[in-house]
Amino acid sequence: MSYVTCPSCGGSIQRSAELAAQQVACPHCAQVLVMPPVPPVASIPRALPGPFVAQPKATHSGNRGCVLIGAVLVGCAVVGLLGVVIVGSLVTVSFVRMQQVAYINATKSQVLMLEDAVNMYVLAIGEPPTQRQGLEALIMRPNDLPEPQKWEGPYLDKTMLPLDPWNRPYQYELLNTADGRFRIWSNGPDMQPGTADDISTNIE
Repeated sequence: MSYVTCPSCGGSIQRSAELAAQQVACPHCAQVLVMPPVPPVASIPRALPGPFVAQPKATHSGNRGCVLIGAVLVGCAVVGLLGVVIVGSLVTVSFVRMQQVAYINATKSQVLMLEDAVNMYVLAIGEPPTQRQGLEALIMRPNDLPEPQKWEGPYLDKTMLPLDPWNRPYQYELLNTADGRFRIWSNGPDMQPGTADDISTNIE
């Protein structure tokens, strides 16, 4: 919609294509003027599509970086876990070896203690305990002693015989009745007599 300005009063007069080139009285001042033609509506050209431009494909360098960092972190975690396992295994092995050495040293000390007690028994009785009497003769007076009054025990500061570190009793053997040689030992970690890990002081 367009308007024409009246040259006499300055009022606005609506114009249309039907009134073009016709005389029209101004509705404001009655001035007669010739209505100019309505200018054609300019057509707005439609934008033509431009040439197709291929868009560059999105790169995944960021994703690759995240994946690489994740892989490195996982690798570090795995290496760290393996390190902990290896160190733990080495510590365990070292502890077991230290424990075995401590057990062996403790066994030798107890064997020496029992041997000293038997030697004290020999000084009092005149001979070591028989095979049947065994190490119990160090704690309780045997019933078959020819001279019971000679027994001055107990010869250990204990109310019962000690056990070796593997909770097994110490072994006693009277090797020679004539000269009073005897042997005291532990069956060791395998708890089997006559094997390589038997522990004694080799005193006969």
